[in-house]
Amino acid sequence: KKAEQLPPLETTLKPVDPEKIPVLEMDELWSF
Repeated sequence: KKAEQLPPLETTLKPVDPEKIPVLEMDELWSF
C-alpha cells in the first residue's frame, strides 16, 4: 500500500492545498 501513500503525478503537479498555496504564490508575486 506504499503506492497509495505516494501522491499521483497530478497531485504533485497541481497544488495539494489550493487554499494555502495560491496565497504563497500571490505573496511571492507581490514581493517582486
